[in-house]
Amino acid sequence: MDLTPSAPRPLSRPGAGASRRVPLRPVGARAPGPLASKPPAFLGLRAPAPATLEEVASQLGGLSRRLAARGDRRAIFPAIYEMQVRAMAADLAVPGRYADAAWMTRLSLDFAQRYFDAFDAYEQGDQAAVPAAWLRAFDHARDARGPVVNELMLSMNAHINHDLALSVAAMGGGPRHHRDFERFNGCLQANVEGVQALLAGHLRPEGSLAGALDRLAGPLDEWLAGEMIASWRATAWRHAMAIAREGEAAYAPVVARATWNARVIDTLGQAVPASWVRRGLI
Repeated sequence: MDLTPSAPRPLSRPGAGASRRVPLRPVGARAPGPLASKPPAFLGLRAPAPATLEEVASQLGGLSRRLAARGDRRAIFPAIYEMQVRAMAADLAVPGRYADAAWMTRLSLDFAQRYFDAFDAYEQGDQAAVPAAWLRAFDHARDARGPVVNELMLSMNAHINHDLALSVAAMGGGPRHHRDFERFNGCLQANVEGVQALLAGHLRPEGSLAGALDRLAGPLDEWLAGEMIASWRATAWRHAMAIAREGEAAYAPVVARATWNARVIDTLGQAVPASWVRRGLI
């Protein structure tokens, strides 16, 4: 998989490139769970998942640096994602913290590959292979007229509200996996301040609105961000369990949820004065 960013290309006709999808191995061969046979085709990955979390972090860091070097606003998401993956690896390594750390690792590798797949398909101009929520996020970044904060929010929405449900469904999972899944919210919550610091680095160094709001809100904004992420992840789990029961019929609500959230985020971004965006305040 080549993740080297290229100049934006015209989007291809629907259906182009669909034959390149690489189906996952039967879920029963990887982890116990409600999906005991080969998962529906829409759960497949375009390319094999990375082998280790270190490999994921390295790919994310390299991609972020290449995007930043050319002034591509998509750089912010892989930069933050790299930080989260490294924190995750450390958290999973704590003895006894998770009932099935191996399952959490497999889930995380599959999850990361869905972002790489969406990015790679967009770079190739393969519109049919880019989920609608990701298409909106990438187009927003390419347009470069909206708030930088929106780049992060739209990407988080696409990855959590769309990709995570598919990854959980592809892995399969029972009650102990759900408890591990929820326990990981604590790791994400602990990293909110780090996310804010990285975001500030993509805004005006002094006087950004994001920084001002962070100072005014104290710990409240970190708590709200953590609660939003936990809520999105809980919804993703519920969607995954519906997919496990119903198959592809349960995929439409996943798309609808992620698409609706993207529209809301985009609409809120359009209300931000263009002068604030040009000055790098938000």
